Parts: sequence; structure tokens; C-alpha cells
Amino acid sequence: ELGYAIEEYLRRAFVDKGINIAYGDRFGGDSDLEVDLLCETDEDIYIFEMKKKGLTRQAQSGDEGKILADLADSVLASHFQAMRIENVLKNNDCLQLVHKGGKQTVRLNNRQVQRISVSLPDFGALQDKTVLQRLLTIAALSNVSHPNSTEDKKLRKWRDHSEKIKDLAMANGELGENRMPFHNSLFMS
Repeated sequence: ELGYAIEEYLRRAFVDKGINIAYGDRFGGDSDLEVDLLCETDEDIYIFEMKKKGLTRQAQSGDEGKILADLADSVLASHFQAMRIENVLKNNDCLQLVHKGGKQTVRLNNRQVQRISVSLPDFGALQDKTVLQRLLTIAALSNVSHPNSTEDKKLRKWRDHSEKIKDLAMANGELGENRMPFHNSLFMS
């Protein structure tokens, strides 16, 4: 329930400031997709994806596997969702959303997409743009494993989300020669 309350709080804050927003479930198309919050300007589309996942006690105590698992469930999961939305916009040039019976259409119209993950404040320094870019790049371009099977199981979520992010980054044209991967990615609480 906390996640829904955070989403509604942010939506209300945007609307109270006179900012037009879109959100809801994808209408039509071949895949299920839910948009937490989307704002448009003439130049950009801002995709906000929220995760209420905080750091577990094990992660806070320094358990490296748990830190990566918590990062996977928050930063990587929310960025994966935002990248999926971006991919639908790029491949279809529009996205139709439905919420409480109302429909909204968002069109890409050659605009840039900015992805913003919103989470609890537990993640501190990761909310720096450069640190986030490096974290996402490392996730997309590296393979993480541990020789101890118990510790390696903790890394499963990290590997799963990393692979999905890599696939979408490739599909969105974000990885490759002379590219600045994840330049349009932000993380905040």
C-alpha cells in the first residue's frame, strides 16, 4: 500500500503545481505495461517509476549480496520499467494509457525521454547522476557471480535485472560506440 500512496502523493503534487500528467495501464499492444507517472514538455518526456523497496537490515550491515539484491529490487527494477515504457514509445511512436475509464495518448514526436527512478531515501549517494550512470552501466556490461552457492543465490535478482536492462539498453540504442549509456537516467527519493 505504501507504494500506491507514494505514487498518488507525487501525482497530486504535480497536478497541484499545474503540471499535466499521464499514468495508468497500457491500452492495446502486445505486452502488459503500467506507467506510474509521466510528464511532457515540448522537448522531453519524463517517465517516473516508483519503488518503495528500502535497504534490508542485512544490506545495511554490509552484506554485499543483499546490497546488490536490494539495488536490483529498487533501482534496476524501476529503471527497467521506465526503459520498457521508453521502448514502447520508440517502437510505436505513441502509448495509450487507461486509468479509471479515462484514456490518454502520449506521443513521442521526436522528443527525448528522461527516466527517473523514485525510491526511499535509503540509497543516499546513488542518487547522484554520475554514480547512477556508472551503476547501471556496470549492471548492463558485467556478469556477477560468487563461488559460494549461498552467496551466489543472493545475486540472482541482480543478474536477472541486469540482463533485462542490457537488452533494453541495446534495443533503445543506448549502448554502443560513442554512446553515453544511461545519460537520461536519474534516481531520487
